[in-house]
Amino acid sequence: MVPNSSSAFFELDDKEDDTLVNHVDNNDEMSFLSLESNDLNDSADLTENEITEEMLNISILSVFYSGKMTQHCLNLVLKLFKMFTNYEIPSTFDQLSKILLNKVEETINYSKKWFCSDCKKIVFLENPKQRSCIECSTKLDIFYHVPLNDQVRRLFKKKVLPVQENLDNDLNIIEDVFDSEFYKSFKASIEENGPKKTCYSLIFNTDGIELSNKSNISIWPVYLAINELPVETRYYIDNILITGILVSNGKPETLNHFLSDIIIELKMLEFGVTVNNEIYKFFCIFGVFDKPARSLILNTILSSGYFGCIKCYHQGTSVSYKNGFHNIFESNQVENELRDNSKYLEDLANSKVTKSNVNGIKGETILMKLKFYKTIESTVIDSMHTIFLGVIKKLFRYWFEFSSKEPYSLKNKKKEINERLQNLRPPSSLNYAPRDISLFNICRSHEFMNFILFYSIPVFYDIMGEKYFSNLILLIISLQVLYAKQIDRSKLESVKILKNLKKFVGDVKEIYDIHILTSSFHELLHLVDLTYQTGPINNTSCYPFEELNRKITRMINGKDLIADEFIKLWTVSQCISIYVNGFLEFLKENFEIKSSNLKKFGRKSSKSFVNLLICWPFYIGQQINVDLEILNQKILNLLRDQFGEDLNLLYFSDKVHVNSQCFKIDFNKSKFCNSFIRNNETYGYIKFTLSLKRKLFIICKKLIYIHKPFYCLEDSKLKSHFFFAAPSNEYFCIKEFDNLFIIFGQKHNDSMYILNDLSTEHLFT
Repeated sequence: MVPNSSSAFFELDDKEDDTLVNHVDNNDEMSFLSLESNDLNDSADLTENEITEEMLNISILSVFYSGKMTQHCLNLVLKLFKMFTNYEIPSTFDQLSKILLNKVEETINYSKKWFCSDCKKIVFLENPKQRSCIECSTKLDIFYHVPLNDQVRRLFKKKVLPVQENLDNDLNIIEDVFDSEFYKSFKASIEENGPKKTCYSLIFNTDGIELSNKSNISIWPVYLAINELPVETRYYIDNILITGILVSNGKPETLNHFLSDIIIELKMLEFGVTVNNEIYKFFCIFGVFDKPARSLILNTILSSGYFGCIKCYHQGTSVSYKNGFHNIFESNQVENELRDNSKYLEDLANSKVTKSNVNGIKGETILMKLKFYKTIESTVIDSMHTIFLGVIKKLFRYWFEFSSKEPYSLKNKKKEINERLQNLRPPSSLNYAPRDISLFNICRSHEFMNFILFYSIPVFYDIMGEKYFSNLILLIISLQVLYAKQIDRSKLESVKILKNLKKFVGDVKEIYDIHILTSSFHELLHLVDLTYQTGPINNTSCYPFEELNRKITRMINGKDLIADEFIKLWTVSQCISIYVNGFLEFLKENFEIKSSNLKKFGRKSSKSFVNLLICWPFYIGQQINVDLEILNQKILNLLRDQFGEDLNLLYFSDKVHVNSQCFKIDFNKSKFCNSFIRNNETYGYIKFTLSLKRKLFIICKKLIYIHKPFYCLEDSKLKSHFFFAAPSNEYFCIKEFDNLFIIFGQKHNDSMYILNDLSTEHLFT
């Protein structure tokens, strides 16, 4: 996921031993909550002791959210604090939360209804313990609805809204949803009804979460994210709207009954919410779902069925497979007719007349009731499930599960592949280090993303057969273009990338077999159009929503009142953000807390430690001893040129954090490497990180670009981001960090490195 720098303000000396850590999850830090300083709350009359107690209470709550704690674990920690401090510390999470809610003047509001899925009606309980329908004995589902108005007002309360519209977009670049055709059409449509600044758009998501393998109970939270928020903070849990939760006994046959009240609330948001005498309107314009949820919500057949594609009229072909049949989607010579809203309405009308599915449309979707939700154009193909859990995982099965006699099999190459994987040390922003290739069946989707975008070429080079490797490069090049932070329209408009994907899908049938051509391979052909219509596939996927599911469900305590727990945890997280935003500003203005840590930065005057926490856009790691007398002469000359008489005042550290990135010198102990960088068009390898007088500097060994040998055979101008570089005898000093990025790098041999300059920091993983 996109990391947040706010967590850095709370840790000046990181003593974690990277060699013991395989998984680095940036989102398990305080980035789970946004801690930006805004206006004050009513803390001005607090005594210092009360402030300390409040800080302790809120800090404990924050640790609960950021530290993978259960509520039982938190209760034990609270008891420990009560034993060893004189502060009035609550005994449970609920008591702690109540103090916070009172402080920020918020409440936990929601309503719930019981529903019989067999009788298809709302059931009024005859007693509080009733859990089954009296008429048919079916276990009851529960519908939870959370008022949206309250949530929207909280966002204004902590100054997340309103958002200043960015008018400086480069027309040649697709960087976010604002650059998409559908978003621009939406903005043009609302201009007639009022100022654009008072209208916001939403992306809709829901999916079933199984809480246990031993139970068929699933929960379906309905999330809404505000597209106008910066993508770095768009999917913070305290910036997300949760409008409802379904607790279902098994997979529901339809979501229409559950969603009906939610749609009414969304319609009310279209009329607007009044805040400070200003009316702000919210419109749902996008939806992203995994494939089963998509067919359930849109009321279409499954993506694997006849006419299962939501974007075109490819019907697929039924072929015998094992003991039955399955549908495959071959790449046709003639372009498949594309769907759009008018054709959808025509198919829907015919479906109502015939009372059967027409071209895959079984009936209308309840999302049609929303003003700007167009069933075809608004529904985004989810890259997480289509590409990485679909296409890439399928290829892994062919490579590593099928018979070693098959020409595409890599079974007999596992040892060599694993040796190469063990030598890879990716940037820590990729979160997971490579694992044994035999374990791919338990890999998560982002591990497949990391592999195909960053590991595949150095791992498969000279191991995979030439025609399979050339075929794979077509996919890699296409995905690297589509996953770039800034997508160059010229590369899309030339249709070369689309041709790459067509050739990849077309060749797959010939070099593997026809059974590999599932709906996921077919959906690759729509990714270019999708990027034009809805923006970068990285910004509109299920990744951030799945992360929200994971974080909340791991904190749910017990098996009863599951959704009640879910709503409570989420509401409290929002209130922490409201409180902290105001409290940090109060501390910044009223307290001078001195700290010996200030000496690390060469500061002569005693300033507020809180200013250090809030205002400084960086922090440094542990000090390391550097003997200047034995330094490489070229490095020493560079340091003398840069720092002159201050040479002996330099503070050398093992790492520095700046602009949400952690730049490290490389000790070859960690499973990760943050030492390869790109600074504008210059590449380097970090030798030293240092500070002097509140300023950071990075000393790098310059790497010389050699060539990009991995390209499309049909068009050598289309090249992968992988390239070879050689170390030079030059060194350079970095003082400005706006255009500095950590990149993937790997030593190829004694005289060569293989680098990949595709940025990693923006990827949702």
